[in-house]
This record gives sequence, structure tokens and C-alpha cells, in this order.
Amino acid sequence: MIPGAALWMAACLHSGDAGTAADAEPRLYLGQPPPGRTPVVFAPGDVSTDARELGIVFSADGREILYTRVVDSLPMLFRRQLIDDAWTPEERLSLIAGQPDADHSDPAMSPDGQRLYFVSSAPTDDFAPGGNIWMARRQGNGWSDSTLLPAPVNSDGSELYPVVTGDGSLYFSSNRPGGFGDQDVYRAQWRDGAFVDAVNLGASINTPQTEVDAYVTPDERRIVLAARRDGNSGALDLYMSARNADGTWQPLVSLGDAVNTELTDYCPMLSPDGRYFFFSRRTAQGGDIYWMRADALPGPAAP
Repeated sequence: MIPGAALWMAACLHSGDAGTAADAEPRLYLGQPPPGRTPVVFAPGDVSTDARELGIVFSADGREILYTRVVDSLPMLFRRQLIDDAWTPEERLSLIAGQPDADHSDPAMSPDGQRLYFVSSAPTDDFAPGGNIWMARRQGNGWSDSTLLPAPVNSDGSELYPVVTGDGSLYFSSNRPGGFGDQDVYRAQWRDGAFVDAVNLGASINTPQTEVDAYVTPDERRIVLAARRDGNSGALDLYMSARNADGTWQPLVSLGDAVNTELTDYCPMLSPDGRYFFFSRRTAQGGDIYWMRADALPGPAAP
């Protein structure tokens, strides 16, 4: 445990009865046995395979799951749904019209479940080659073809790992000009049906090194991200911060050896019921998705 830390992730999201969903509905999370305080592979042989999986997200009711799998160097987006008490087989989503073989990764759903964001390097006429953020809309039980988000979200740099907050605003990483160094974390305010004012989170979060894959709680009080720092256990370690009352962020604090290893630990995400912390771990052979109890995470005390 980090000195002076608090167990905060689940408590900062939900009231006391919000964590009962998994108990009331044991088929959630693909019916997997709940994890303990130590990270374990999620759904081995099903979601986590001999390929490389990363970046899992859930609908608010937990009955839709999306995740990325890299197959022959191509990131693909897969979906599972809980329908009539059974999980559907994997379905590969192809959401860019006219580009069925385009890469898809880093999914994120809006709180109301009506918008799906993801990253693709599919060529466009609007921005230089690189990762861009796209958005699809709910269409019946599926998703529409996507549209490319305009500036200020996308740029001629590379944008990664969108996450949507309670008010619809978007956090993402970008190496666009004007940042502190490599990838930095930005926030774009959702206002009147559009994103405005993509703002760098500042020097307490971003540095000349790498900050990517930021998960932000819906109330925007807590952030967990992957960063490259001197003294890391691996190429990327997971760090967290709390937001001060004035809107600034406290300095990042490592999650420590409760999560971080000599491998690459990245793509953090909290389950919608606030009970479980998910992240991805990359190896030389591939990589898997891991989960653990969220209340086992060390974290900064609330400001």
C-alpha cells in the first residue's frame, strides 16, 4: 500500500447499493468467477486468448462488452452481448464505410449507451495519417457506420484511447503540437452536441515522456493512466491522480506492485458497477486483459 493512500475507485463512483449488480446477475462478466485483490486474466480462452487482447469496455448495464484483439498485426474490435440469459458469440465490428479491413481499437461508450467511440488509422481526407477517433451511433441492437470526429478532437497528430465522462466530455491522448512531449492527455468539453476546447491536462499529469490510455471516472474526480517514467517497473506503468477542488490535478502516483510489472501495463478501465478494475498487460508473445477488485487499488486521498 502506498503511504497515506486511500481505497477510492469504487467508492467515488456509486452509492452503497450500486455494486450489487454482479451478485443479482451472475451471468454478467461472461459468468466468470469474481476476482480477488490480485489481478487475474479475464475470461481465459474466451476473451483472453493466445493472441493479444486489450482495452475492454462495458455498457452501463454490463450486458454488452467490447474489446480489441490484434490478429496478424491488425487491431480488430469485437463485441459480445447478453441476450436471453446467454452470451452471443464474438462479433467483429467493422464500422467505417467502404473500409471493411480498417483497424479498430480503443472502444469507449457514452454513459447513455448511444455513442461508441474508437480509434482507427483508416485514411481520411481531413487529417494526416495516424490514429484518429471515430464515433458510431446506436442503431437498433447494433451500431451505425461511424463518422470521423473533427477538430479539436482529431488533429494531424495521433489520437488514442477516448474515454467519455458523465457530462459527455471526452478525454484522450494525443501527440499534437503544443504538448509537453510525446503523448499527452487532453480533455474536450461536450457542449451543445459538439466537442469544443481540447485542453491539455497540464504539467501535473503530462511530461516530456509518455502519458496515454487515461481512464477518468464519470464524475471526473479520479484518473488512472499509463505512463513512461524513470524508475518504472516496465515500459509503461499505471498511475493515478485525484482532481483538486480548483480543477487542477494532483501529481501522479504509481499503482505500485499491486498492478505494475516488468511488462507493459496499460488500458485501465473500471466496470460500470464500480466493483472491478480492468487493465491490459502486453508480453512479447501477445497480451491479455486482467481484472481485480477495485477496492484493492491504492490511491490518493480525496482532496
